[in-house]
Amino acid sequence: MKAHALALFTILVWSTTFVAALVWSVYSTLVDRIADAGYETLAATKRIFAWGLLFMMPAVPFAGAFPALGLVDPLVVPNLLFLGLLASAACFATWNFAVKHLGAVVTSTYIYLVPALTGAASALVLGEPMTPPIVGGVALTIAGLMLSNRKGSRRGQRRGHASPSSS
Repeated sequence: MKAHALALFTILVWSTTFVAALVWSVYSTLVDRIADAGYETLAATKRIFAWGLLFMMPAVPFAGAFPALGLVDPLVVPNLLFLGLLASAACFATWNFAVKHLGAVVTSTYIYLVPALTGAASALVLGEPMTPPIVGGVALTIAGLMLSNRKGSRRGQRRGHASPSSS
């Protein structure tokens, strides 16, 4: 019984991961097309957020009880505003800006820098030690990015513009 449950859980995890990657690729491609159509990045981001909220509404009844009393707590509202406006909206706006200027493929490639930057920031800001696995991971990440953006690679080009690594 446990093996069967574990197998089902594994299938669910891999399926969810695949669907998340698929949805993100569709999103990035659509943002690229919106940018090519000449729409302003911030206006497009606001509309995307509004449509996202609208399409999430049918799931609200299945999400469980809404803790409305939590909104009375003076710490909850500023935290929700921070998460909604800075951590989410600003990140999507900068992502959309990057897609507009670099293209979906190049921007998606550079997202792999996040773990490398996190490792470096943890050492600089938090004083954590740079262990061999962290150094190796950072080196492999940067080597992979250099390899994927080398001259002659079609990925390093954005519709006639030079890639960021060649400027």
